[in-house]
Amino acid sequence: MRRALAAIALALAVPNLALAHAGPPTLEQIEADPNDPMHLIAGTNFGTLVSHDGGASWQWICREALRASLDVTDPVVAIADDGALFVADGAGLWRGTPDGCDWQLADPVFSGAVPTLTRGAPHELFAGTAVDEGNNALYRSRDDGRTWQPVLGPTFRVFYESVVVAPGDRRRVYAIGTLPPVRVEPWQPTVYRSDDGGDTWTSVDYAIDPAEWHLFLVGVDPADVDRVVLHTQDLHTGGHDRVITSEDGARTFAVTQTLTQVLAGRWAPDGSALWIGGPLDGIWRSDDAGRTFAAIHPGLDVRGFFVRDGGLWVTGTQAFDGFAIARSSDGGATLETLRTLSAIDGVARCAAASSVGTACPAHEGTLDGALQIPDAGPPDTGASDAASAMDAGSDAADAGPAPRGCTCTVPGPTSPRRAPALSFAAWLAASLAIRRRRRGR
Repeated sequence: MRRALAAIALALAVPNLALAHAGPPTLEQIEADPNDPMHLIAGTNFGTLVSHDGGASWQWICREALRASLDVTDPVVAIADDGALFVADGAGLWRGTPDGCDWQLADPVFSGAVPTLTRGAPHELFAGTAVDEGNNALYRSRDDGRTWQPVLGPTFRVFYESVVVAPGDRRRVYAIGTLPPVRVEPWQPTVYRSDDGGDTWTSVDYAIDPAEWHLFLVGVDPADVDRVVLHTQDLHTGGHDRVITSEDGARTFAVTQTLTQVLAGRWAPDGSALWIGGPLDGIWRSDDAGRTFAAIHPGLDVRGFFVRDGGLWVTGTQAFDGFAIARSSDGGATLETLRTLSAIDGVARCAAASSVGTACPAHEGTLDGALQIPDAGPPDTGASDAASAMDAGSDAADAGPAPRGCTCTVPGPTSPRRAPALSFAAWLAASLAIRRRRRGR
């Protein structure tokens, strides 16, 4: 407790730290354009990133361009079949042009929390709302997110915060609606299944443990639409999340693993492997369709998974892991650094009158803070070794604590720019204090 209070006090000494992002910058989720593999979008805790060259370089889009939430809600991202970009967060669902320059609210119904978003069949998207004491629904769009209609709900107070579509058959859709407790009752999740793309649904109630708060979907086996993996969320200190597998289309369930925190999961395209992980447990892999799991990199601060060209991409926290994106060509057994934060080449290049051109230049300090780049002036030669480790251009092997449990290659220093020592110390201390922040996708 004393350490946590000291860390918070230190963070408050640098006010812009808390406003810019919660803890060290993390790259949370990557998704690709279904028709252009070079077109990528990434959600982070300091804005949105867009790449037009397959992830070799990234451009930054500030939250203010979306008029999005400035809280610590982690965004969910997607790209529609027409190339339109989507970002969902605690303030709404936003639709952007393919270049990421102009943004608008996707629909007036998405003016509050939108915790889940995913692609379905071609030109189809699903998104769910979770507004406190409001009417929420799971919505579907069949025109690349231009118009939306409810397929579950609207229902008062129920949170529609998790939805997945089976890769092997896009007509199979799973969703979860959760009724929060009024006083002391436990959270009450319901698992929904559709066999016709969301037109009709069957459901089964799932009784979570009293200490658990939520139930989230991880994914559907690409080789078997009846095999779906879920996880619980326990927000109590010392609690654990349970990984749950159903092999009969969400009729019955079995607990197959327990971890401190499950934050992400991804199936291999052929269903041969399933990866799950989080910031406190690293990477775990199942080679038997989610029946058993084994730790392969238990020390990493894992934020997300992305499968590309037969390889596994892992997004992490560079301050702890030494990389923003790591890549594996052997199912996650070994990892090599693919991208560091130095791959971010500044604000997205947009016209001055665009959403980004209007809003983001004034907020470049957020990006500089995330990368620990001073606004101007010569390198701070008096900075401590810890500050030097956050050299914005190097993302070197000594960027924060040494990578744990990862066979990674990290490039050497390439830039003399360094952050002030106090800023880094506050940043690292605050991140350690809040690292157990919980949430699901």
